[in-house]
Amino acid sequence: AAEMRRIRARNELQRTLRKVQDLEQRNKTLLEINNLIISSLTHEALFHSITLALRSAITFDRSAIFLHDAESNVLRLFAAETERLPKQHFVPGWEVPLEGSLGGWVFTNQQPLLRRDVAREKQYESEDFLQQQGLNSAVLVPLIVRGRSIGTLNLASRNLGQYTESDVEFLQEV
Repeated sequence: AAEMRRIRARNELQRTLRKVQDLEQRNKTLLEINNLIISSLTHEALFHSITLALRSAITFDRSAIFLHDAESNVLRLFAAETERLPKQHFVPGWEVPLEGSLGGWVFTNQQPLLRRDVAREKQYESEDFLQQQGLNSAVLVPLIVRGRSIGTLNLASRNLGQYTESDVEFLQEV
């Protein structure tokens, strides 16, 4: 019985250590992103640098920033990073309507959205696009400046259940 308690205690300590290491990495990533924002990069270079920094803290196969185009009232793809995924249609300038899309919901409601299993949790036709691209989970967070939505930050993965509430919180801090 004493040996079992010792093993459980060691396992709990290892889990706690992993959580602390993850938190430390996320804090380092936030600091790195903050320093990138302060530096004088172009918007595209800034996004690319932020994406590289994010990779050290969170797993994704595609990242994207959509910005609101007030004139057309759509979300327009500003920048995207993708690895080994089809890029057809997914190029800067691509438009997503606010109505009937994940990004539109996130933008309008200023709330994050987590999809652990896109196929099972699907609400919008726009999620078919994720599935067609081989993406099975996604997390979207609003980009808010002075209380006003300006766009969304989207991450997606081929892996089911890739994202957690902790990831949502981290991305909101980013």
